[in-house]
Amino acid sequence: MRAKALVWVGVWFAAVALLSTSVASAADAPTGDLAKLQGKWKGMAGPDKTVSLLMEIKDTRVTVRFSSPDGQDFLIKGKIKIDEKADPKTMDWVEFVGADGDALPDSKSIYKVDGDTFEVCSNGPDGERPKEFKDGAGSPPMLMSLTRVKDDDSGK
Repeated sequence: MRAKALVWVGVWFAAVALLSTSVASAADAPTGDLAKLQGKWKGMAGPDKTVSLLMEIKDTRVTVRFSSPDGQDFLIKGKIKIDEKADPKTMDWVEFVGADGDALPDSKSIYKVDGDTFEVCSNGPDGERPKEFKDGAGSPPMLMSLTRVKDDDSGK
């Protein structure tokens, strides 16, 4: 069951990876919510919130490291694409790949960022985008709350 939950979490994050607020050149600095999301975020994920994760966002690129309760470590990378004008705001996780290089399915989510708190709600890979922030208590939709990692915080 843990392996299945870890695969689901990994696939979900793999699908959440292309972030862009508007058409802008690569040389432009992030603005709006994309600028607010830059940096490292930590939280707990999975159906029982037993999977610790560390997410780093640089421009639209995302790296997610997560550890299972039994100590297995995983790494996925991709991009995020946001629409901060939508209500609720939307985030698509795209172009994610696992550590083995295998492509992961895209995922549609909603998000909100308030200071050092970042919340994401998704129905998982290839699922419909949620319309509200709620947790399915062990099944989709999954609501995750992340906290910004400060410079003096190890991310653990």
